[in-house]
Amino acid sequence: LVGLADLVVKTLVIAFVVGILIIKGGGCMEKESISGSVNFVLLGGFHGLNYTELPYCADLPCRFADVYTVSQSNMHDKYILVATLIQERSQIRRCPESADVCDHDSPFKAQDMSSYYAAGVEDFAITIHHEALAPSFWSEGRLDRFRGSSDDMKGKLVSYRDDGTGRMAMLTLAEFSPQEPIRMSLKEIVAAANLDIDTPLPGETSTLRDTGVEIDCLIRYSNTWNWFPPAPELRFEMEFVPTKAQLSWMSSAYQAVGFGDARMLVKRTGIRINFRQSGMLGRFSLVELFKTMGAGVLLWLLSTWLMDQLITRFAPLAERYEVGKYEFTENIYNLRACRNEMNDQILEPGDDVNERLRS
Repeated sequence: LVGLADLVVKTLVIAFVVGILIIKGGGCMEKESISGSVNFVLLGGFHGLNYTELPYCADLPCRFADVYTVSQSNMHDKYILVATLIQERSQIRRCPESADVCDHDSPFKAQDMSSYYAAGVEDFAITIHHEALAPSFWSEGRLDRFRGSSDDMKGKLVSYRDDGTGRMAMLTLAEFSPQEPIRMSLKEIVAAANLDIDTPLPGETSTLRDTGVEIDCLIRYSNTWNWFPPAPELRFEMEFVPTKAQLSWMSSAYQAVGFGDARMLVKRTGIRINFRQSGMLGRFSLVELFKTMGAGVLLWLLSTWLMDQLITRFAPLAERYEVGKYEFTENIYNLRACRNEMNDQILEPGDDVNERLRS
């Protein structure tokens, strides 16, 4: 029984090292963080849209606004803001340009303000193009398996939500094929974040169309998707997640048009999408493999020691196992002295033996 238990423990150690550490955990790979870029463009048109038929246009006036009016983006910071609600304030100067002192926070004051929804903006589409590579790995051999773009990578759109049984799980909403552009409407992006553009956020009373919302687009890359990594090509998954802190000044933007004696201050409130890339790429490495195998040897020795302690201290026949496992002596120095004394007695015969030899 003890031998069987020891065999089971050793088998589990081997399975853990090979299956979990080496294959699943990539214990035989050297890894490097990716470096990437994202480009995006907003496309939209109305195609005979009658905004009087839109339900939200009954709450506030609607206007047709093109992509140049509703969008504000920053490629460096990797975000785009698409306005659903636009407020325009007509302002005139109250502190003359020639004045040396102004007693107000702003040299302009508002004359009137108009607010309107951007009609049909939820059907505007964002085309996303992204690339990623492991800089050091790729530069050493210029191998395409350490570099990829949305034009030649397979990917999928995922979302962590209720799977229909009351349990939370990562679900695949769509798959992206190479050579097909990634194009999603604003409504689809909000739905992928498990939100509704005409429904308030938890704890809010106004809809997202009025308050705006900030969403992170998480793009994760990997070449460990096959059963024995590394894989010969990159793949990605994209996930849209509402940011933890919803700040009104992040989902809104101001723009001043004109600077003379009068100007128009435009405030855009809508859907802000931040693009964030992450991931680790790996390649086979003997050094990492030996490190993992070294950890496996330590686990093997530790399991042996634990089994010895278990059977010699806590098992029903612990004393018998201990006698069979170990050989004891009182003092190794005394043992050596005893052996020397016995050797002396053998090499130096007694007096009676010497007398017999003389006679």
